[in-house]
Amino acid sequence: MLRLLCTRETLEETRLEVWRLFAAAAADAAAANLLQQQLLPQLLLHDIQRQQQYYQLKLQQKQTQSQQQQQQQQQQQQRKQQQQRKQQQQHRQQRQQQQQQQLLNEMLVQLLKLINALLDSEALRYSSSSSSSSSS
Repeated sequence: MLRLLCTRETLEETRLEVWRLFAAAAADAAAANLLQQQLLPQLLLHDIQRQQQYYQLKLQQKQTQSQQQQQQQQQQQQRKQQQQRKQQQQHRQQRQQQQQQQLLNEMLVQLLKLINALLDSEALRYSSSSSSSSSS
């Protein structure tokens, strides 16, 4: 800058150059101030928006993860309930089969008693008819 000022031939040219440099510096300062006043808030806003998007994305990921966990838990509970219902149904069927078997066994016992009674009655009749035939 000093070289530039020294190359001027007259004092008037040097003074004009100095004023031009001051004006340029002032214009640069004004432009920087304007940038700071207008651009900085926009940059801050943009940065805040990016942070907000980041945290929203993280929140969505957490919510999705939580929903998936809930769904898995529900599916596990449903499977467990289905398994319990199946076991209960199997137990009912086993009880029914046992009851039916017990009923059949009781019927067989009654039938055997009836057959024994009939055989006893036939044996008694046969023996009484043989003894009456032998006595005559």
